[in-house]
Amino acid sequence: MVANPTDGAYGLATYECLKHFFASFLSPPFSFDIRPAHILWEHKKCMVDRLNYMEDQGYLKPEDGFFIQYDEVARKIGVLRMMLLKFRKTRSPALIHRVCLHLDAIAEVEKRLLQNLLDNLESA
Repeated sequence: MVANPTDGAYGLATYECLKHFFASFLSPPFSFDIRPAHILWEHKKCMVDRLNYMEDQGYLKPEDGFFIQYDEVARKIGVLRMMLLKFRKTRSPALIHRVCLHLDAIAEVEKRLLQNLLDNLESA
């Protein structure tokens, strides 16, 4: 009764789903929805806040740079969100292609960052 009625993507698999979703903006019926990009950006900002809290509480050392690195991930996602808003005005397919390329790069950075974070927390 409480199960999600649709299959979803979780974790890093979200990036691939988002790429397909954003690419769908180029096909009829030419829909546009900024909400997934905004939710992703909000999630990254929450992760930055979590890492900041973990540094403040002594679970992570500031010199390890997790907060700074993840803040950069959040900033890049924010830029992609703005690129999508620009696409809404211009309808330039090149913007969607750039967004998808940047999503791949961000996913790789985040994968390495999260693995390093887990390794760091396990060794503590």
